[in-house]
Amino acid sequence: MCLSHRKTWKTLTLGPPNADVEYRLALKEANIELCDNGDALLSECPFSRSSVARKLELVTCSSRTLGFRKGVTFDEICRRARTQGLKLCPAEVGPALRLHYLNQPSGEMLTIAMDPIRPPASFLNIFVLGNSEKRLWLTICVKCPDHPFGLRERLVFCK
Repeated sequence: MCLSHRKTWKTLTLGPPNADVEYRLALKEANIELCDNGDALLSECPFSRSSVARKLELVTCSSRTLGFRKGVTFDEICRRARTQGLKLCPAEVGPALRLHYLNQPSGEMLTIAMDPIRPPASFLNIFVLGNSEKRLWLTICVKCPDHPFGLRERLVFCK
């Protein structure tokens, strides 16, 4: 099944450009925790330079819904998603979605399927948003690039 035909999970509007300072202020005002590594990554986030707002349709899926039967790496997940009509998200989806998705269920974590902001070293350098004990947060994926994702871990892609 082509996942690009899957029902849109969220619609998100990006732009005009937001500076990392604006996102930091908005996250603070929304009482969202910006973890240290998420804060560092936000400083390097390549924001949209368009002066026109654009809407993105987002879907969530796991490696299982992409057809895998065992844990696979982030790169393998992204390659399979592309063959099924999905696209990687712009990096800005991380902080923008965190501000938009305030009713995230406790215990849920979502990894943003995006190009790493800096070359992967010890971590993937992509955004993750979650809710633990009713505390919303934004951080980076703490997996090594070659560490497999579980079959149920959810990732966010663009349609």
